[in-house]
Amino acid sequence: MKLQTKYFGELEIQEWEIVEFPLGIPGFNEHKQFVILPFENSFFYILQSTKEAEIAFIIADPFTFFPDYEFILEKEEQEKLQVQKAEDIAVFVILTVESNIQNTTANLKAPVVINHNKKIGKQIILNKTEYKTKERIYKVISSIGQEG
Repeated sequence: MKLQTKYFGELEIQEWEIVEFPLGIPGFNEHKQFVILPFENSFFYILQSTKEAEIAFIIADPFTFFPDYEFILEKEEQEKLQVQKAEDIAVFVILTVESNIQNTTANLKAPVVINHNKKIGKQIILNKTEYKTKERIYKVISSIGQEG
């Protein structure tokens, strides 16, 4: 199937690559199907709507930047995502990329959780947490670049 994307133009994708978000993404409730596309050779991915090319979020694995990041996926959320075991899920966070890359932030308060086996996703709002919607990742990127 052909897909128009925001960052890569037209791509060929397979049906099995589509992740269903039954409730959409908050603020984009009518967009229920997305694909995850790798963004070049980097830590970043694109969560691309299959409905509209302009609806695309830059996402990342939060553990790359915040190794101590953790939260409890409530039983109700596990049921909605049809999670059988922890290995079923992948966790991402939506980034806000600024023109000055040093100001790029990750939304740790609302991770995107995907059951990659069932291809079901949901953005989870963490209410009982100290995590912020805008946590700067630049300090982490700088330290990664200085290792080795």
